[in-house]
Amino acid sequence: MIAAVILHLSPSTCLLSLSASSNDGSSTTTDRSSVNADVPNEQSIEELEMNNVFWTPAQLNQMSSETFLATVEILGNIPDYSEDQLHVLSVKAAEVQWRH
Repeated sequence: MIAAVILHLSPSTCLLSLSASSNDGSSTTTDRSSVNADVPNEQSIEELEMNNVFWTPAQLNQMSSETFLATVEILGNIPDYSEDQLHVLSVKAAEVQWRH
């Protein structure tokens, strides 16, 4: 089983802690990594998964088209975006569609 805990230290810094254990619970390992990004990038979006909802609209607006394309499935699975975040992501989608 794998469990993830994400501690939000600030709007742009999170501590990601992953714990893995066997089915009998006898072996547990922990890997901690820090996601520190002012602009969403592919690695941070993949690590944050559902917690990408905490990016501000301004941060999402700075995301590159390449990052958007690479992570659109992850970003598209998040149900709790604000109207402002959805607007920015809709504009990103239109920009990507127009360029390709």
